[in-house]
Amino acid sequence: MKRIILISMVLLTVGQISYAALASGQDTRQIQERVRRAEADNERLKRELRNLKTDLSGKLDTSNSKIDTLSSRLEASDQNVRNLNDQLGNRIASTEGHTDQKLSSLDSSINRNTLLFIVGGLALALLSGLIYFFLRRRITRDNSDLAERLTRTREALEEEGVKLDNKLIEVLSSKMQASNASGDPIRSGDSEPDHSLALKVADEIVRIEKNLNVMGPETRGLKQLAASVGRIRDNFAAKGYELVEMLNRPYDPGMKVIANFRPDENLKPDEQIITRIIKPQVNFGGVMIQAAQIEVSQGE
Repeated sequence: MKRIILISMVLLTVGQISYAALASGQDTRQIQERVRRAEADNERLKRELRNLKTDLSGKLDTSNSKIDTLSSRLEASDQNVRNLNDQLGNRIASTEGHTDQKLSSLDSSINRNTLLFIVGGLALALLSGLIYFFLRRRITRDNSDLAERLTRTREALEEEGVKLDNKLIEVLSSKMQASNASGDPIRSGDSEPDHSLALKVADEIVRIEKNLNVMGPETRGLKQLAASVGRIRDNFAAKGYELVEMLNRPYDPGMKVIANFRPDENLKPDEQIITRIIKPQVNFGGVMIQAAQIEVSQGE
């Protein structure tokens, strides 16, 4: 394109020169020389123009060839895309058909399995209910029988315990009566009185009275045992012994006792109550001969 513009400018220059030469009346030889140079330049430019045209024609042919090649490839690509589109459409249609068929089969299977599951669940629930009913009935009956057997066993043990305690009271009463006909405690030689029997009696009185408090009123021999304990207490007191009552009374830190403490949430924080007598306090003639061993409940 630049060459064409250059040629046009040269031609225009030649024309201007010819016109100027003729108009000014210059020498013909100079004009001819300039014309020859202009014609030579014109020929050279024409050759260059032909060469440029040939070059442009070759490049144009090459470009057209490439365009044809690209067009062919584009058509082939379009054809491949159409083929792929058709194949994809066919596969989608086939897949939809298989999917619909599988969904239909799955729906049918689910409905059948759901029905079987519901029926099985109802059957299992009914069976579980029946098993629970029979087991509960059996356990209730067994518990009733066990409670009845335990009650009979406890009553039998309590009655046997009452009998043994009655015999023990009789033995202790006989020993106390035979210990000293004058009512004084046994003395070992010229030493201080021997209180071992009295202390044994005191411990047994406390134990038996504790058992009496937990036995049912319908226990056989209970009244007879309570009466025997009352008599031995009177006999005990007649010989100068005293059982100090401490049960369910407030605890005083100044007491001369052996105390075990346990927390009790039902008591106030500063409240302390004697709730168990392990060994009683025994006095003889107003003098303590055995310190009490007790259990004290205290508020938390």
